[in-house]
Amino acid sequence: MKTVIIYGPPACGKTLHAASIAALFNMPTDRVFDCGKFDYGRLPPNMLPGYIYLVTDHFPPKDVGCADIIKRYSELGLPNMARPGQQPQTEEQTLAYIRGQGGVTG
Repeated sequence: MKTVIIYGPPACGKTLHAASIAALFNMPTDRVFDCGKFDYGRLPPNMLPGYIYLVTDHFPPKDVGCADIIKRYSELGLPNMARPGQQPQTEEQTLAYIRGQGGVTG
Protein backbone atom coordinates (compact mmCIF):
# COMPACT_ATOMS: atom_id res chain seq x y z
CA MET A 1 0.00 0.00 0.00
CA LYS A 2 1.19 3.49 -0.79
CA THR A 3 1.76 6.20 1.80
CA VAL A 4 0.38 9.65 0.92
CA ILE A 5 1.00 13.07 2.49
CA ILE A 6 -1.46 15.88 1.74
CA TYR A 7 -0.31 19.27 2.98
CA GLY A 8 -1.92 22.68 3.10
CA PRO A 9 -2.74 25.56 5.44
CA PRO A 10 -5.31 25.21 8.21
CA ALA A 11 -8.98 25.54 7.17
CA CYS A 12 -8.37 24.79 3.49
CA GLY A 13 -10.59 21.68 3.49
CA LYS A 14 -8.29 18.72 4.15
CA THR A 15 -10.31 17.31 7.05
CA LEU A 16 -13.70 18.15 5.56
CA HIS A 17 -12.83 16.33 2.34
CA ALA A 18 -10.89 13.43 3.90
CA ALA A 19 -13.25 10.83 2.38
CA SER A 20 -12.83 12.38 -1.08
CA ILE A 21 -9.07 12.41 -0.65
CA ALA A 22 -9.11 8.72 0.29
CA ALA A 23 -11.24 7.96 -2.77
CA LEU A 24 -8.81 9.83 -5.05
CA PHE A 25 -6.03 7.51 -3.93
CA ASN A 26 -8.22 4.35 -3.81
CA MET A 27 -7.67 3.96 -0.09
CA PRO A 28 -10.19 3.32 2.70
CA THR A 29 -11.24 6.25 4.90
CA ASP A 30 -10.02 4.48 8.03
CA ARG A 31 -6.48 4.90 6.64
CA VAL A 32 -6.66 8.72 6.83
CA PHE A 33 -4.66 10.21 9.71
CA ASP A 34 -5.52 13.86 10.35
CA CYS A 35 -2.32 15.31 11.78
CA GLY A 36 -4.12 18.61 12.40
CA LYS A 37 -5.76 17.04 15.44
CA PHE A 38 -2.37 16.22 16.97
CA ASP A 39 0.84 18.18 17.47
CA TYR A 40 -0.25 21.28 15.51
CA GLY A 41 -0.51 19.38 12.23
CA ARG A 42 3.02 18.05 12.05
CA LEU A 43 3.82 14.59 10.79
CA PRO A 44 4.11 11.97 13.52
CA PRO A 45 7.69 10.79 14.12
CA ASN A 46 6.67 7.16 13.56
CA MET A 47 4.79 7.28 10.24
CA LEU A 48 3.23 3.98 9.27
CA PRO A 49 3.18 2.90 5.64
CA GLY A 50 -0.19 2.60 3.94
CA TYR A 51 -1.83 5.72 5.39
CA ILE A 52 -2.87 9.12 4.12
CA TYR A 53 -1.51 11.87 6.37
CA LEU A 54 -3.24 15.27 6.35
CA VAL A 55 -0.61 17.81 7.36
CA THR A 56 -0.93 21.48 8.28
CA ASP A 57 1.99 22.86 6.34
CA HIS A 58 2.36 25.58 3.75
CA PHE A 59 5.35 23.93 2.09
CA PRO A 60 6.28 20.30 1.51
CA PRO A 61 7.00 18.77 4.91
CA LYS A 62 10.55 17.76 5.74
CA ASP A 63 11.65 14.28 6.80
CA VAL A 64 8.79 12.45 5.09
CA GLY A 65 10.33 9.03 5.55
CA CYS A 66 8.24 6.38 3.83
CA ALA A 67 5.98 8.68 1.75
CA ASP A 68 5.27 7.56 -1.82
CA ILE A 69 3.14 10.58 -2.81
CA ILE A 70 3.32 14.16 -1.51
CA LYS A 71 0.69 16.60 -2.77
CA ARG A 72 -0.47 20.10 -1.87
CA TYR A 73 -4.21 20.06 -1.08
CA SER A 74 -4.85 22.70 -3.76
CA GLU A 75 -3.45 20.31 -6.42
CA LEU A 76 -6.23 17.78 -5.81
CA GLY A 77 -9.00 19.82 -7.41
CA LEU A 78 -11.18 19.72 -4.28
CA PRO A 79 -12.92 22.86 -2.96
CA ASN A 80 -10.88 25.39 -1.03
CA MET A 81 -12.92 26.20 2.07
CA ALA A 82 -11.71 29.79 2.42
CA ARG A 83 -14.35 32.39 1.57
CA PRO A 84 -14.08 33.93 -1.91
CA GLY A 85 -11.32 36.52 -1.99
CA GLN A 86 -9.88 35.27 1.31
CA GLN A 87 -6.78 33.18 1.80
CA PRO A 88 -7.00 30.05 3.96
CA GLN A 89 -6.02 30.60 7.57
CA THR A 90 -2.36 30.61 8.43
CA GLU A 91 -1.10 28.42 11.25
CA GLU A 92 -0.59 31.55 13.37
CA GLN A 93 -4.23 32.60 12.88
CA THR A 94 -5.45 29.13 13.78
CA LEU A 95 -3.32 29.01 16.94
CA ALA A 96 -4.53 32.48 17.94
CA TYR A 97 -8.12 31.29 17.53
CA ILE A 98 -7.48 28.14 19.58
CA ARG A 99 -5.77 30.17 22.31
CA GLY A 100 -8.79 32.48 22.38
CA GLN A 101 -11.01 29.44 22.92
CA GLY A 102 -8.82 28.27 25.81
CA GLY A 103 -7.51 25.24 23.87
CA VAL A 104 -3.80 26.12 23.84
CA THR A 105 -1.67 28.10 26.24
CA GLY A 106 1.71 29.66 25.64
